[in-house]
Amino acid sequence: MIEFKIRGTAIKGLGRISANVMPASILAMKATAEWVRGYVVKYKLSGQVLHNRNGGLSGAIQSDAKIRAGSVIGRVGSGLKGRMLAYARIHELGGIIRTKDAPYLIFKTASGWVKTKEVKMPKRSYLQSSVREKKREIVNRYGKLFYASLSRGSIL
Repeated sequence: MIEFKIRGTAIKGLGRISANVMPASILAMKATAEWVRGYVVKYKLSGQVLHNRNGGLSGAIQSDAKIRAGSVIGRVGSGLKGRMLAYARIHELGGIIRTKDAPYLIFKTASGWVKTKEVKMPKRSYLQSSVREKKREIVNRYGKLFYASLSRGSIL
């Protein structure tokens, strides 16, 4: 799960001005986080970073938002558990895969069968890289949605 936030005391102060500010900020961030989720699935999990084999990871990417300590936080990540969570995490962060109950890992590659005690997986970030690449768009999108909601005097 990756988090991105619009932070500062401005949101706390605005909360005193209007009862619509906090709901508008959370809904604007939910819409922004959903946009980031769509970007991750469409561009990162369909060939740019990872090849989509069965859609398990793409289908498990979720978005949400919350307010914590004066910051509006968007969250995008995998709702997976167990082995699939480990799969999502190893691709995002990289790491070493080791055997647990067997003397060797055995798997097939394009050049044949491999027998080894561990495999070093390179980092193939699909969440963190998306937020870095789209940082300016995330801020702009959130701002436009938030402002539009307040201008209408209604929630998104």
